Amino acid sequence: MTLPALKPEYEALVAAWTELAERGVVDLRSLTAGDEPLLQAVIEHRGAPLVAISAGVHGDEPAGPSALLHLVREGLPREFAYVMWPCTNPSGYRMGTRRNSEGRDINRSYGVKTTAESRAVAASWPNRIPFLALDLHEDPETTAFYCYERSAAGRYVAPELVRRLEGSGIPIQRDLEGVDLGLSSGEATRLGLWQLERGWVRSLGQDPEAIIGGRPYSVWAAAQGVRRSFTFESPGLGAWETRLRSLVLAVRAALAIVPRDSLPSSSEENVSS
Repeated sequence: MTLPALKPEYEALVAAWTELAERGVVDLRSLTAGDEPLLQAVIEHRGAPLVAISAGVHGDEPAGPSALLHLVREGLPREFAYVMWPCTNPSGYRMGTRRNSEGRDINRSYGVKTTAESRAVAASWPNRIPFLALDLHEDPETTAFYCYERSAAGRYVAPELVRRLEGSGIPIQRDLEGVDLGLSSGEATRLGLWQLERGWVRSLGQDPEAIIGGRPYSVWAAAQGVRRSFTFESPGLGAWETRLRSLVLAVRAALAIVPRDSLPSSSEENVSS
């Protein structure tokens, strides 16, 4: 697996996605999101179940946009169609900050207090419901991978995903008690938000908007009908290659092991928003 050696500048990311569009790999769209256009890329395979993938909502977590670009360049499984947002916080990516240029955390803006970026994603949401949503993050304070899984079907596949990554040499965050998950693990458990497991966080389906100061993308996606989602957290304190590789492997593992009960009954609609 040959991965980019360095974090690219935002202009280089845009140029790379533009080149993929010119080659016919993706259908690329520029969305209105305040002063900074936001990209959406679509790969359509007629009749295939739809996967939504987003990256770069926090500008100080740059491995996500690079990992997504790498995945598309190398080729995603053709049994699915894809709607992707390569970097949902361009201004934060440029500045290397969690928040956007207005000082807002976009991943807390999918509720009442929206941002231009979250509105752009919502406005470009596809007509048909993705059966799976993947959001690529990093945890700047950890040296090991972990993830969140939301499942309306009741069956969780994160243990198998974590096992696969560990078997590929990715360090796994075994104990999440001391990790900053937006609020203390004890408080989250008391409020019934999630349950901590080895290497992953089991979402219990509650909406944390009022507790953590806003609604995350994954919770909003569930409200749009997405039955299963993962938020991947690569080890932000690890080597750049490890950070990228963990996200690439996590996406591929999720696409390989997703249970068939997550698939929609019909996938005949177009991806167009």
